[in-house]
Amino acid sequence: HPAIVPSQADLHANVRAVQERIAAAARRVDRDPGEIRLVPVSKTVHDARIGWLAGTGLDLVGENKVQEALGKAD
Repeated sequence: HPAIVPSQADLHANVRAVQERIAAAARRVDRDPGEIRLVPVSKTVHDARIGWLAGTGLDLVGENKVQEALGKAD
């Protein structure tokens, strides 16, 4: 059956939710949430969708496959 493809708005909402969970967990153990870096990693994701991360505050993205990372490096 076809995969459900989230929208850019869904991605931004999901990133915010994960960042909030990280911040809450950090505060529970008396850590500064600013010391923790969220690094999303893609696997077989089209370049245009990687661009959707712009505006989320995430400035580093990992790629699961080296051959795909080379084309997305810019």
